[in-house]
Amino acid sequence: MNTTDIQPWLQPIATVSAAAVAIIGLGVSHWLTSKRDLSAEKRKIRINFMLEAYRKLERGSCRGANQDQYAEEFHSAIADIQLLGSPEQVQVAQRIAAALGSRTGQKVTINELLNVLRNELRMELNLPAVGGGLVILRKPEELG
Repeated sequence: MNTTDIQPWLQPIATVSAAAVAIIGLGVSHWLTSKRDLSAEKRKIRINFMLEAYRKLERGSCRGANQDQYAEEFHSAIADIQLLGSPEQVQVAQRIAAALGSRTGQKVTINELLNVLRNELRMELNLPAVGGGLVILRKPEELG
């Protein structure tokens, strides 16, 4: 075979090869972008979920005689955590739900769950961990 016989085919082969590489590159780029966008959207949903659950639990805690006014919001937060929470969050929420459901009259605290939510939320937001307990402020009239 003579090199002059191949010469007319070199330009179309180079063009087709370049087009194939470009199409494959676009496909890979699109796939990576879609994966990144999906990951970012999941992260955003997770952060919003944890913030809302934390706020519902905090609003519904330490209410004394007024506790019933906040029960629905509190129960909603426990249900949401069992649906969307991390394994640790779910485990703690289930323990709290079981203790509340037992109706033994034992005092149930949500501090552990609030701490788990706070720590995981801070980690998700790349904030430094904080130690110590929580302080939930209430007006005296809200407690009785």
